[in-house]
Amino acid sequence: MSAERLELSTNGLKGRCSTIELRARFFQAGSILSCEGNTGKVRHIFVVEVDMTEVKYVTEQDFQQEVIGAGLPVLVDFTANWCQPCKMIAPIVEQLAGEWAGKVKVVKLDADANPNLMTQYGVMGIPTLMLFKSGEVKERITGFQPKDKLAAKLIPHV
Repeated sequence: MSAERLELSTNGLKGRCSTIELRARFFQAGSILSCEGNTGKVRHIFVVEVDMTEVKYVTEQDFQQEVIGAGLPVLVDFTANWCQPCKMIAPIVEQLAGEWAGKVKVVKLDADANPNLMTQYGVMGIPTLMLFKSGEVKERITGFQPKDKLAAKLIPHV
């Protein structure tokens, strides 16, 4: 399990911590980040922990068992390595997987390696997220969405 890292930068303001630029990276949970003023003294300390879970990939060979036949609702992230919006939504999907552990199964499906499933479910653009419940598609979301909007669409079916 890892957490989302917030990397600190003072934006070149001579060590002042009043304007801090935050950038998402990954690090081990429980790390402490600090910002030093121009005197070298620590002015602010941040402890950041966001649950993230490694999401398993499914294929055409195991889709029936892992998704259609699953006892839990399953969120499937149709994605590809070359897709920039897919890379943007990936940390959100991993956060949801961590937050919903035991309630919702979250998996990814490589669009390029599984064209038959793309056709079968009419996926014309990626990223596409589909929530399956009892083998049926209950919700379909295409394109990047912020976490709060994704969760709002998915929670009624969970």
